[in-house]
Amino acid sequence: MKIPNKKEITYYFTHFFWLSLLFVASYGYTNHFASQRTDHFELYMDIEKRIPFLPGWILVYFSINGFFVLPLFYLNKGEMRLLSQCFVWITIFASICFLVFPMRLGYTKPGSITTFPLIYKLFYTIEKPHNLFPSLHIAYSSLILRFVIKKTNHTEKLIFLFWFIFLVFSVLFTHQHHISDIFGGMMLTYLVLKITMYWQGKRRGLIGRDRS
Repeated sequence: MKIPNKKEITYYFTHFFWLSLLFVASYGYTNHFASQRTDHFELYMDIEKRIPFLPGWILVYFSINGFFVLPLFYLNKGEMRLLSQCFVWITIFASICFLVFPMRLGYTKPGSITTFPLIYKLFYTIEKPHNLFPSLHIAYSSLILRFVIKKTNHTEKLIFLFWFIFLVFSVLFTHQHHISDIFGGMMLTYLVLKITMYWQGKRRGLIGRDRS
């Protein structure tokens, strides 16, 4: 872990601001578009409907906001830039999936919620349960984990791995996603990283050839 300097803080939050705008615009549009359609897909097993709804896990669900700050304390500016590029591609590819495959959530919406009722009321007002596959919650958090984990010590590795595992469970226990969405989010991150690293390698090769 490092203490970021003023330039790194400014650089990171500038990127974070524009990435947030991209997310809000793309997610909001695709969610609204999907809510107008009737031809929704289902991608879950019946046994998943037995997963209990545990409202207190909403705090774990929203702890992803802490995950978003981690790169500031572990990555340099070049790594932050690469992370931002991956965020853009994940958001774009996921948005295409949301448009082509609007999903239907298989859980029954809970009636009266006594734990954090205001949070859930706001949540259900904004959120439409169609932008499910792949899970951006999982895609974003697994992307950050992949970038940060190699810069951590043993204790930090364990903390962040367990945090990520809890985030995975939180999307199930708050009935926001199905198991297929989780695997879809992880696969999307894997593919984007592979493509990004491939083009980074090609770019370095071209630069090296030009210099020689």
